[in-house]
Amino acid sequence: MKLILIALVAVVVGLMVGCSSGRSDEHSEGRAKSLEAMEIWNGIEILVLREHYEEALAELYAVIRLVPDYPDAHFQRGYVYSKLGGHQRAVDDYTEAIRLDPNKSVAYNNRAAALQQLGNHSLADKDAKKACKLNSKYC
Repeated sequence: MKLILIALVAVVVGLMVGCSSGRSDEHSEGRAKSLEAMEIWNGIEILVLREHYEEALAELYAVIRLVPDYPDAHFQRGYVYSKLGGHQRAVDDYTEAIRLDPNKSVAYNNRAAALQQLGNHSLADKDAKKACKLNSKYC
């Protein structure tokens, strides 16, 4: 979770650096949204650790509304959906996380598990192999 928070901070800093480009209104709005998302994100880790998945899900929707291209938020929402038994929704979120970050090995690994739960063993096997290729800890 610390890495996820660091990644969100990087998004915020990236938006702040972009403020010097002359489009300050647009960047100020983006910075404000990112800061709000970071505040929400801080509480999500606690909710997930305490297994308060419904509350975490609501907070994850808020983060994704504010920062829609943040792959870790889609990944985390997929994880929460998996915990709630919403395996198809988990697959959809893991797929979005992969689209945003094609080297996110854990997303391939978790999507493989969700696909297994849905009975789609051939796609699950493909994702498991991709996760292994990207990171040997999934082999």
